Amino acid sequence: MELIAKFDLFLKEHLNNYENVGSGKTNYISSYTVHEIIILMGDKVLKHIIEEIKNSKYFGMIVDFTLDITHIDQLAIVLRYVNCDGQPVERFVKFQDIYGHTAEYLTITIVEIIKNFGIDIKNCFGQSYNNASNMAEKYSGLQTRIRTLAP
Repeated sequence: MELIAKFDLFLKEHLNNYENVGSGKTNYISSYTVHEIIILMGDKVLKHIIEEIKNSKYFGMIVDFTLDITHIDQLAIVLRYVNCDGQPVERFVKFQDIYGHTAEYLTITIVEIIKNFGIDIKNCFGQSYNNASNMAEKYSGLQTRIRTLAP
C-alpha cells in the first residue's frame, strides 16, 4: 500500500490521514480479508491440482484418519498421479470431517469428494489406507468397496 501511495496522491493522502499513528504496526487489511484471500488462493491451487489429475487421467489415493484441534475426526485425502512431465506427484487435497467409521459411510464420503472434484472414481488405480479394519478389511472394507467401483 505504501509503495502504491508513492504514485497515487489520493491513497497517499488517505494513509497520511488514517494510518495507525502511534499504535504500533500499520495494518491495511482486516483479518476477514486476509482469510478470504487465503481461501481464494487455496481454491486456485486446488483447481490447478484437479486439472493436472484430469489431464493425467489415472490417480491413486491415500486416505487416513486424523483429529483436528477440536478432536473432530477427519479424513485426510492425498491424491497421487503422474504429471505432464512424467513425474509422480502427491498432493494433499482435502480434510473432511467425518461422523462415522463404517466402511459404507467412508465409501460414500470418499466417492462424493472425488465426484465433487469432477474426477471419475473409475480411474483410481491404487489405494492406501491405515490399518483400521473398516478401511482395509479384505471382504467388506473401504478398500474392497472402492475396488468394486474401480476394478
